[in-house]
Formats: sequence, C-alpha cells, structure tokens
Amino acid sequence: MAPRSPVLSPLHAGLVLDEERRGSHLEDVSLLEEDFTAWKKTSQPDFRNRAFQQFIDVSQIPVLTATVGSTVTLQCNYTSKGRQLAMGSWFRWYKHLLNGPEVSNSNPEYMSRISRISQEDFINKQSADIQLHRVGPTDSGIYICQVGLKQDDKGSGHGNGTFLKVTGSLSQIIHVSQIPAVQSISGGTVTLPCSFTLSDTEVPVIGWFTWYRHALNGPEVTDNNPDFIDRVSRASQIDFITNRSANIVLHRVDPKDTGMYICQIVLQNEMITGHGEGTLLTVTGSLSQAVYVSQIPVVTMTAGSSVTLQCNYTLSSDNMTGTGWFKWYRHTLNGPEVSNNNPDYKGRVSRVGQSDFVNKGSANIVLHRVEPKDTGKYICHVMLQDENEASGHGTGTFLNVTDIPEIIENQYATKVENVIRIILGVLIIVSIAPIILCCDKKGSQCPAQEQCKKHNV
Repeated sequence: MAPRSPVLSPLHAGLVLDEERRGSHLEDVSLLEEDFTAWKKTSQPDFRNRAFQQFIDVSQIPVLTATVGSTVTLQCNYTSKGRQLAMGSWFRWYKHLLNGPEVSNSNPEYMSRISRISQEDFINKQSADIQLHRVGPTDSGIYICQVGLKQDDKGSGHGNGTFLKVTGSLSQIIHVSQIPAVQSISGGTVTLPCSFTLSDTEVPVIGWFTWYRHALNGPEVTDNNPDFIDRVSRASQIDFITNRSANIVLHRVDPKDTGMYICQIVLQNEMITGHGEGTLLTVTGSLSQAVYVSQIPVVTMTAGSSVTLQCNYTLSSDNMTGTGWFKWYRHTLNGPEVSNNNPDYKGRVSRVGQSDFVNKGSANIVLHRVEPKDTGKYICHVMLQDENEASGHGTGTFLNVTDIPEIIENQYATKVENVIRIILGVLIIVSIAPIILCCDKKGSQCPAQEQCKKHNV
C-alpha cells in the first residue's frame, strides 16, 4: 500500500524548507514536524508578527519624488482583518528603518515641518498619511509607516517603506533678477533693485537676503562694513515677504563705490538659495556739477535789527527737480546748525517757504534781533532729491553785527552842529540888537552904542 501524502496546514505550507526536503516525493512526515518545531523555536518572534499581520495590512507607495522647498505627502493606508481599530489606536513614521529616528515635530530635524492626518480620519478612512513641508536634499531616504491597535493590545503592522527622493536645482525653484547697471552722481543716493520669483507658489517666503560687492560671498554690503557704515538702507521684511523685494539703498555714494553688487536670497533655513547676475554701479561727477549754490560775501547789520541771509541755487541738469530741503550752518559746513532748535537762535530764525525753495531756487533765512555775538560766517547747504540725491553748498556769508550804529552817530553829530549854530546865532542877534534899535530911533543907522550917546539918547 502506497504511503499517504501528508495534509499540510497553511502554517506548514508557509515554512521555508530546503528544496529537496519538500519535494513531491516527501514521505517522512516526522521529518517535517521536526523541521517545523526547530523553526518555531528559533523564529518565534517572526511567527507572532506574521500572526498579527493577519489583522493589519499596511501599504505604502514605493517611491516618491519631491522638489526642494516643496510640501510632500507620504501616503500610508491600512486594512484590518478580523478587528476594528478603536480610538486608542496609533500610527508612527520612522526614517531609514523601523524604530529608527521618528518623523515628528519633536525631532529637531523635522520641527514645525510635519502635519499629521486627524485621528478621526485615521480610524474612519484607514489612512495614516503625513505631510512633510519645506523638504530639502537631506530629507531623501526611506520612510516607514507603522500602525498599532489600541494600547492594551500587543503588536503592530508596518509598510515596506517609501523612498523619498528630493530633487531639483535651486535655479528651478527661485529666480533672482537684478538690473545690469546703475549710474549715480557722487554724493547722491542710489537704489540697487533686486527681486525674486518662485516656481512653486506654495513655498512660503521665510528667509533673508544679503548683498555682496565684487563677487558672491565677497565683502558684505551692510552698515557693519566700515566701507558702508551708516550708508545702507534695506527693504523691510514685509516688502521682502509680500512684494518679493530685496532692494537696498546706498547713500552718499562716492566714486570708490563703483563696482559690481550681487543680491542673494536665502529661504527655508538655507534649503533654497539663489542669486542675481549682479548690478554694476558707476559713480561719476561731483556735487558742484549738480547744484550751484551762491551767497553774498558780506552783510553788515546793527544790533537789535533783522537781517536776511540770502542763498540761491541753480541746477546743472534740467531733468533734476527742486524737491528737497536746505540747512544753514555757522562757522563751517556741518557746524552748529542755524535753526530754532539751536538754543543760540531759538525763536529768531525764519525760513523761506518750500514753494519758493522749489520754484524760485531760494534758500534764504531771516535772523531776527541780531547781536554782536552773532557775528561770523554762515554757510548755506542745499540738498535735492530725485531718482538720485545731490547736494551743494555756498562759500559762506560773513555777517558783521555792529554794537553802535554808524547812522545813529551821524545823526547825533548833525543835531549837535545844528544846536551850536542856533546858539551862535542867538548870541550874534543879542549883541547887535541895541545898535540897531538905537539907530532906528534917531532915524539913522549907528554902527555902535557910543554914537547913540553923542546924540543924547
């Protein structure tokens, strides 16, 4: 009688045995049982996991590609066999391998970059998806999804992993534009424009911008650089985020500022960077070529009066406008300012109106109640603002305030002379009056009083 073929259970059929020992001519069932017992002793954990995986089947897509700076969804779905997951169930994601670095906001590498599906959708839709925001090249790798039952149950199931590949060059993400060249006049103010666009509109603008001179990563153009100290104004963070503007303004430029200026944009913690091709700044000319300021050399005034210090300017270019302002200084340019804010001149300075400044080219001031201590040199400084800033100053006006007015002295001398003349006239009249009266009484003229006595007067 031929031996009966063994009836294998599903578990027996799942055993991994040597090909010769589980061929079609297998006759020794006891040998199979021995192998099963040995496998069970050495592989008990795997057995339990296989048994648990009869309840949870976790699936992931094998490969996913994302672009630097974008947001990617790591999909994870599961099905449960024989058991329904309750609200106490959970899911986790790991990088590289199961129970490796956890992919969560608690991990510094992913802080504030992970969004998880809600617990309700996890239970009802059997989804354990997460979103990874602002991905970078270092995020490339295997991501494994693990799903577990409620806490009082043992075991879990996991997928085979999703390989995330972060690709794309920076130039595909960000484009930085600059104008090729800008010209300015020495002493003026010039704007160096820089703007950027993103190919992925979902990428949030979180970052900063930097300007360099000569070459990328060359000398930085900031107020901290001694070559540009207190001369650089930057676009605000609001303009940077909202208007994609990274402009800077360079004040009081000098011919030595001529050179190439490069704008660099850095976003998402240096995961996205880009730079422009540079703007060549050329600074030419001098202030005197732009604004001509004239003053009268000397003004003399008496103490207690008001004096007008005249200042007029003309522009070398018809394209420039008179929009700007003016200041007066005493002694030297940028010396003590002559204004009502200066205690020495408080309440004593009147300025020409802005209309006359713009339309008539006048920057006059009136100094009231002058005193001898106001004597000195006064310099007029004119500043104009158009696309560029230009300024100029006069050679100065010397104000001489006299303590005793010469006019008063002349008037006093004239009055004294008139009084003396009157007194002398009276004396002459008094001395000759008796003679005249005497002669008139005798009917003839008498040159002296003695002649009247001869006539028995």
